[in-house]
Amino acid sequence: MGKDPEGLPTILMTADAVGGVWNYALSLCAALPRYRLVLAVMGPAPGAAQRDAALALPSVVVEERAFRLEWMAGAELDLAASRDWLAALAQRYGAALFHCNGYAHATSTPGCPVLVAAHSDVLSWWAAVHREPAPPSWNSYRREVLAGLPAADCIVAPTRAVLDDLARHYGLVGLHALVVRSGAAVGCGKELGAAGRDRREFGVADRDCRRQHTPRKRFGPL
Repeated sequence: MGKDPEGLPTILMTADAVGGVWNYALSLCAALPRYRLVLAVMGPAPGAAQRDAALALPSVVVEERAFRLEWMAGAELDLAASRDWLAALAQRYGAALFHCNGYAHATSTPGCPVLVAAHSDVLSWWAAVHREPAPPSWNSYRREVLAGLPAADCIVAPTRAVLDDLARHYGLVGLHALVVRSGAAVGCGKELGAAGRDRREFGVADRDCRRQHTPRKRFGPL
């Protein structure tokens, strides 16, 4: 469902309707009117209001499948099928970029550059909340993240702390990783950057909504 504006380059973006990633995805779609955004929604279905908000954007196409999200129990049973689905979407819509709001699906084969947006991860969350390493039951999740990060052409995160967490738990040596701070354009109603479920850093635009400089960090040898 959705629109199909002709002549616009296409970004295929994964999303879910569970937490902050949904608002992040729609804000990014609204900020990129010169692109067609194909939202590949997995997990629980969006509510009526969420779906209406997505379809109100003129250059957004919404595709949905009830695949379990990578942090859900039994997610490994859905990964192969969900990756195939994403690869098929990339081919059908001629995606120029695959924007993955997660890790496990970065190993899909979209036939275009892959951008991973790091919003949060289970191992870092567990260590911060429980003050101990995540139990072995999360080993399969860890393996998927370890495979997904190096599959990305670029990794972005809202803060350096998020990148440091990824480096600590999974390793980022030699990978191209940038800090792209979350922010809201005052008066513009748009939230940009990477959206974390448990922590966010909002950069506030000035009243003229002028573009802010983005700090960048590369892990490993230049």
